[in-house]
Amino acid sequence: MASGIHEEHALASEFATPVAARDVAAAVGARCLRALPQPGAAAAAGAAAWQLVPQPDEAALAQDAFRGVAADTRALQPGYLFAALRGARRDGHEFLLQAREAGAAAALVAESWARQLVARGGSRRSDSPAAARGLALLAVPDPLTALGNLAAWHRARHPVCLVAVTGSNGKTTAKEIIAGVLGRRLETLRTAGNFNNLLGVPLMALRLSRRHAAAVLELAMNHAGEMGRLADIVRPDVAVFTNVGPAHLGHLGSLAAIAEAKAELLGGLREGGVVIMNADDEQVCRVVERWAAGSAVAPASRRVVAYGVARGEVRATSIAELGLGGVRFTLELAGRTAPVHLRCLGRHTVHHALAAAAVGREFGLGLPDIVAGLEAFEGLPQHLEPLRLGNGVVLINDAYNANPASMTAALRFLASLPRSGRAWLVAGDMLELGEAAEALHGEIGARCAEAALECLIAVGDFAAAVVAGARRGGMPASACHAAATLDEAATELETRLQAGDVVLCKASRGMRLELLCERLVEWAGGHAAQVCERRPGRKA
Repeated sequence: MASGIHEEHALASEFATPVAARDVAAAVGARCLRALPQPGAAAAAGAAAWQLVPQPDEAALAQDAFRGVAADTRALQPGYLFAALRGARRDGHEFLLQAREAGAAAALVAESWARQLVARGGSRRSDSPAAARGLALLAVPDPLTALGNLAAWHRARHPVCLVAVTGSNGKTTAKEIIAGVLGRRLETLRTAGNFNNLLGVPLMALRLSRRHAAAVLELAMNHAGEMGRLADIVRPDVAVFTNVGPAHLGHLGSLAAIAEAKAELLGGLREGGVVIMNADDEQVCRVVERWAAGSAVAPASRRVVAYGVARGEVRATSIAELGLGGVRFTLELAGRTAPVHLRCLGRHTVHHALAAAAVGREFGLGLPDIVAGLEAFEGLPQHLEPLRLGNGVVLINDAYNANPASMTAALRFLASLPRSGRAWLVAGDMLELGEAAEALHGEIGARCAEAALECLIAVGDFAAAVVAGARRGGMPASACHAAATLDEAATELETRLQAGDVVLCKASRGMRLELLCERLVEWAGGHAAQVCERRPGRKA
C-alpha cells in the first residue's frame, strides 16, 4: 500500500478468504470485455477489437478468486478487484494501467465506457493495454452501484448481528461508544473514519468476516433515497436513530424531510430487528412511531426501545457536567441503576451513552460491562477535543463537522466551562443549509451574545452574518471579528489570546478548521497536552 494511506482508512477492503471471481461477477451482474486477436501489424500498432461477453468465463477472468476490492489504485494489492468509479474530480477509468501495474486481477468498469471502447475499436494505445496485459474488465451499468450490490451479497453471506447508526449529529461518537461497549465481550467490526456513505459503507460491509460477532456501522446521507440504499446493503438487525437536526437543509428543505430521509433506514431492518430511538427528539419519535404502527409487518416484529433524559426505557438522571473532566450521570437500565463517568465532553454525549447502553442490553451484556465500556471511551480527535497549549491557552478542537444544532451544543458547553480567562468561539461556515444559511448563521451569532461569550471570530462566506447576529444580540463590536480566511482568523487569535483563555473551533468539514488549530499549536510552541481529568479514585 502506498505510503501515507492508513490501512484502516484506505478505500479498500481485503476479504477474510479469497472470493471466487465468478461469484463476484454474478453478484454484480457483470458482462466481460474481451480483447479479440488482431493481425500482426494492427497488434504492433496497439490497436484492438473488443467484444462484450454476456457471462464472464474462465478465459475472460485473469484469476479464479479475488483477495479484496479497492476504489483507489494507491490502496490496491495484488489479486484485488479495482472499482473504476467516476468522481467530481477524477475518473477511475483513467487509472486502469496503474491498477494493472499494482497487481489488480480485474476492474469494474461502466458499460457506457465499455461501449465507447467497442465502438472505437481501441484505436488509441491508451484504450487497450490494461486488458491486453491481462486485466479482466467487468462491465456493469454503474461501478458504484455494483460495489454496493457486491457488499449486499457479502453481507448476506455473513449473518453477523449488525447495528446501523444514523442521525444528524453525533453519529460517529455514538458509533464509537456502541462499538466500545460491545467490544467488551464481542469481536466487533466498526466503521473506520468517515466511511459512512454510498462508497464507504459498502467497503466496510465487505470487511465482515466469520470472526466478527457484531458490527457497528455509521450511515449518513444528504439526499433522499441514499439511506434506503445503504439500509438495503447492510440489512441491520439493530437501527439506532440518534436525532434530527438542520443538516443538509440545502438538499432536503425541512426538518420533516430530513427525518423522513433518515427514516429510510427502518425499511431495511431485518425481520425481528429492533429500533433504538432517542425519545427526547420529537422528529425521531414521529417517524419511528409511524413506522412501528405500519400494517405491512406484524407489530411484534417492529420492536422499539426508547432512551432519553425526559423519558424512555433507558434513562439518565442526576446529570452533572464536570467541565474538562467530562460528564457524570446515573444510568437507569432494566430496573437497575449505576453511576457513570464519561470522559468525553458535553452534556449531549449522555444521549449517545444511553444509546450504547440500550444496544449493549440487546446483545445480552450485563450492567458492569456496559458501564465499563461507557467509561472507557475518551472521545475522538476533532470532536470537542481539549488541548492545553504550552502558553496556558486551552484549545478545544471541534473542527470535524458542524450544523446549527451541533454548533449550539458546542456553544452551550463553552459557555458553561469554568475558566480564569475569556471564552472564545471560532465559528466557521456551516455548509449545505441552502436558502436558510444566512439566517441560521445569524442565529448562531445571537446565541453567542445570549451566552455572554467574551470573544467571537467568524470565518468564511457567512462570517458577516454571524457577527451581525451577535451585535444585534448585544455583543460589543470590539468582541466580534469577521475573518475572510483562516489565516486572518489565526492572526487575530495569535494577537489577542492570553493565558487562561479557552478557544473552541468549530465548522463544517469543508472549512478545514483543523488547519487553524494546528497553527495555534505551533504558535504556542508546538506542544499541546491532552486534557483528561479523570474522576478521583477511578482507574485510568
